[in-house]
Amino acid sequence: MTGQIAFEEISRLRPELKGLAMNIWNNPEPPFQERAAAKWTADMLAQAGFAVELGVAGLPTAIVATWGQGAPVIGFLGEYDPLPGLSQAADCPEKKPVVPGAYGHGCGHNLLGTANVGAVIGAKREMEARGFAGTLVFYGCPAEELASGKGIMAQAGLFDRLDACLVFHPDVRNVVQRGGNASCMAMRISYHGRSAHAGGSPQDGRSALKAVELCGIGTQYLREHFTADVRVHYAIDNGGTAMNIIPDFAQASYGVRANTVEAALDVKRRVLNVAQGAALMTETTLEVEDLSGCYDTLNNGVLGELMEQCLKDTPFEPWTEEELALAEQLNATNPRVYEGMCRRNGIAPGTQLFTGVAPSNFAREMASTDAGDVMHIVPGINFGTACAPICAMPHTWQATSAYGGEIGVKGMIYAAKAMALCALRLMEQPETVAAAKEEFHKATGGAAYVPLMSDTDRENLLRQIAQSNEVN
Repeated sequence: MTGQIAFEEISRLRPELKGLAMNIWNNPEPPFQERAAAKWTADMLAQAGFAVELGVAGLPTAIVATWGQGAPVIGFLGEYDPLPGLSQAADCPEKKPVVPGAYGHGCGHNLLGTANVGAVIGAKREMEARGFAGTLVFYGCPAEELASGKGIMAQAGLFDRLDACLVFHPDVRNVVQRGGNASCMAMRISYHGRSAHAGGSPQDGRSALKAVELCGIGTQYLREHFTADVRVHYAIDNGGTAMNIIPDFAQASYGVRANTVEAALDVKRRVLNVAQGAALMTETTLEVEDLSGCYDTLNNGVLGELMEQCLKDTPFEPWTEEELALAEQLNATNPRVYEGMCRRNGIAPGTQLFTGVAPSNFAREMASTDAGDVMHIVPGINFGTACAPICAMPHTWQATSAYGGEIGVKGMIYAAKAMALCALRLMEQPETVAAAKEEFHKATGGAAYVPLMSDTDRENLLRQIAQSNEVN
C-alpha cells in the first residue's frame, strides 16, 4: 500500500521528531532570529540525506532542503517562529507563563515545521524503496507571524520550480481548509511635528500625537464604507515622551485585511489618504513604511480532494484517558469558545479532542498567512490536524499549553504521515498534478505573481534583520 513505508519511517523517527518539536517549543526565538530552531531543523534534514541551504534569500534563518530528481516537485512549507506574550507551561490547565511576557508557541509552529520535516523524510524513504521519481523540497520559513518570510523568499524565486505545495497548520480538527484566508498588509505610519511646552507655549507646537489620533478617528469613519470582509486594526507604538511636552514624533502600526489582495490594496490606499489628511490638519509631515504584505490563500480543489482522502487513509494514534482529562480541563477554561466551536462545526457536545476527518471547510477566514504568496505561484492546499482541545484556538495560552505536550505531538505525527502520503500519491498520479495546475491557471487567469513589498522596503528589512542577528 502506498504510504506504508513512509508511515513506518515516521513512526520510527517519532522520538527524534518529538525532540525537535519540543526543543523549538522550549526555546522560542523572535521572528527572523530563529537561529537555534533553523539549525536544529537543518541538521536533521542534512542527516537524512537532504541537500540543505541555510540563510537563503538574505534571511539567516531561512532554509531550502532538497532531495530527489525530476517531476513532480512538491514543496513543504515549514515554520518555527513564536508569538510575543504567550509563554505558557506545557500540559497545564491554567494560565501559567514560564517567563511572564515572553514569547511562546501559541500558533504551534514548533509542530508545523517539524511535521514537514517528518513528511519529507518519510516520503524520501518510500521513494527510495519503490524507485519513485520526483523531488521533495522543504522550506524553513521565518517570521510567518509578521507575514514576511515567504514573501521575501518568493521575491527570490525560491518557489518557482514547484509543481504543488502542501500547507499544514495545527488546528482543533482534522480538516482541509478550502475556503481560504485573507490578504493582509502591514505598515508603519510616522508623523514628525514640532515640540513645545504644553503649558507655556502650546501654540508653537505641532503635535505628532494629534496626527496619529486623527488618523485613527478618520479610519473609524471609513468603516461604514468597507465591505464586510475588511478588517483594519492598529496600535500606537510611540505617543510621545511626557504629558507636558507636545510630541514632535509619534508612530502607529496598521494592519489591513480583505478577502482578496486587490481589495486589501484598495483599503490600504484609502487608509493612507486618511493618514495624509491627518498630516495636513496638524501641519506635520507623514512617513510611511511598508512592513509586510501577503496574498489571500488560493486553495486548490483538486489538491483539496486528494488531501482529504489522504487524511482518511492515514492512521491516527488514539487519545489516552490522561489526554482527554487534560483536554476537558482546558476546554472548561473557555466555555464560550468551546460551545461556539461545537455548534458551528457540528462537533458533538462533550467532545474534548477531535477524532475522524471533518468535511472540507469552505468558509472564508479573516486570519492571514504568507503561505498565500506561495499559493499564487503554484497550486497549493491548506489543511489542519487536531493538535489541541476544541477551545484552544491559535494565539491563546490554552493552545500553547497543548502544543508543548503529547496532544500536539500526536496531531503533528498524523500531519506528517498525511503529507507524505499526499506527496507520494501525486508522484503516482501525474494526471492529478496536471488537473491541479489547470485549475490554478483558471483561478489566477494566468497572471504572474507580483511581490507586495518594494525592493527598497525589502532591502531595508533585510538590513535590519542582519543587524538584529549580529547584535543577538
